[in-house]
Amino acid sequence: MRSIPILLLVFATLSIGAAAQTLTTFAVNPKGGAYPTGINDNGDVVGIFGCPPVHFGGPTYCGFLRSGSTGANKHLGNGITPLAVNDSDEIVGTYRISAFYWPFGGTLTQFFRGKFPDASAINTAGYIAGLYSPNQNSSYVAFLMNPQGQISTIFAPSTGSVENVSAMNNSNQVVGCWQTGQGIQGFVYSNGTVNGAFVYPNAVATCPTAINDAGEVAGTWTDSTGFVHGFIWTQKRGFTSFDAPKTTHTIPLAINNSGTVVGYFATKKQTAQGAFLYSEGTLTVITVPGARSAQAVGINSQGTVLGDYSVGKALNPRGFLYQP
Repeated sequence: MRSIPILLLVFATLSIGAAAQTLTTFAVNPKGGAYPTGINDNGDVVGIFGCPPVHFGGPTYCGFLRSGSTGANKHLGNGITPLAVNDSDEIVGTYRISAFYWPFGGTLTQFFRGKFPDASAINTAGYIAGLYSPNQNSSYVAFLMNPQGQISTIFAPSTGSVENVSAMNNSNQVVGCWQTGQGIQGFVYSNGTVNGAFVYPNAVATCPTAINDAGEVAGTWTDSTGFVHGFIWTQKRGFTSFDAPKTTHTIPLAINNSGTVVGYFATKKQTAQGAFLYSEGTLTVITVPGARSAQAVGINSQGTVLGDYSVGKALNPRGFLYQP
C-alpha cells in the first residue's frame, strides 16, 4: 500500500463570521420539500423529495434534477435516490436495491442489484465510484467503473468491510472509510494503489468525506471522548483539525477546488444544527432565516453552496443555495 505522509498536525485557529449571505431556498413541491444531495459546476442540483408510492409498501420518495439556469425541477421517478451529478448531467445513485447510472437524455442503467450497493460519485470524464457486496452475503468493497462500463475493485479489505465511498475527483482518486477490528479508518485510492490506513493521529475513528482535484481531503476524526472534529489534509501541511465552537460534532461533507469546506455542526450525533463554510482558518456559519436546523452538503467550483434546512416541526426539509 502506498502511504500518504502525515507532514504536519495543525489545529486551526478559527474566526467565526456571519457574513451577509445571498440565499435561494427551494422545494420540489409544497408538501414534499427537497433533500438535495449533489451539485455540479453548472449549478444543477440532484436530490430527493417526498412523493406518493407507486404501490403499497413502496418508497415514498422520488428523485429530482433541478436546473441551475432556470430553477425548473425534473422528476426522476419513485424510489430513485440520486447521489451525485457531473457537469454533463450524468447522474448516479441508488434505485431501491440497485446502483444506477443515468446519462442526460438517456436510459437509467441498473447494476449491482441485491445488497444495497451505492454509486456515490461521478467525475467529469464519467468514471463512477461506489461500493457493493460481491456475493450479497459478504463484506462491501469499493469499485471504480470506467465510461465503457468496465468495473474494477479498488479496495477489498482482507478483514473488515468498506463502510462508505464518499467522493472522487477528476484524477480518479477515491476516498472513504472502512471498518477494521480496531474501529473505522480512512482510505485513499490513487493511481492504482490504496492507502488503507489514512488515519488522523491518535483518533479512534477517521472518515474522509470529500476530495478535490488537488488531492486535498476533508473528513472527520473522533477522539477518545466521542467528540467528532473536522479535518482538512493537504500534501503540504498534512492534517489540520477544526471545530465549530460549543459543539460536539463538526462534520465536513464537501470540498471544492479552492479548498473551501462545507458541512454541518451539532451537539448530538446525526442531528444537524447549523451549516458552515470553512476556508483558510475561518469558519463561517451559514444562516438560513427561520431555520431550526441546517446542513451544507455540497459546494461547486464557483463557490455555490448547496444545503437543506428545516423550519419548525416540519419533517420535510427544503433546499438552499448560498453564494458567499
